[in-house]
Amino acid sequence: FFAPVAQASTSLVLHQQTPKDGYFCNTCISFMNTALDELLQIIAQSGVLGSCNALCSQLNNQVEGAVCNLLCDYVGINEFINLVDDADPDPIFYCQELSVC
Repeated sequence: FFAPVAQASTSLVLHQQTPKDGYFCNTCISFMNTALDELLQIIAQSGVLGSCNALCSQLNNQVEGAVCNLLCDYVGINEFINLVDDADPDPIFYCQELSVC
């Protein structure tokens, strides 16, 4: 499992980490706080999405798209959409359900 780390140039450096080591927890929570509404809109407008890339590439921010792809690929597109589409969005809960916190 890989966690992106944004540098000053906004390029991504990938570091191999295990999901349960907590390394990716803050990144996940931050991502969910900023991108959740946009993800919900994409899901509502796009209907059936066949891949994580098809969903995440529609995010406006490149770093958020990369984080989205990593989280989504980890659990699979169907599970990721089910989790994001929950009626009571809570970023910490989502990240715990994704096993990164």
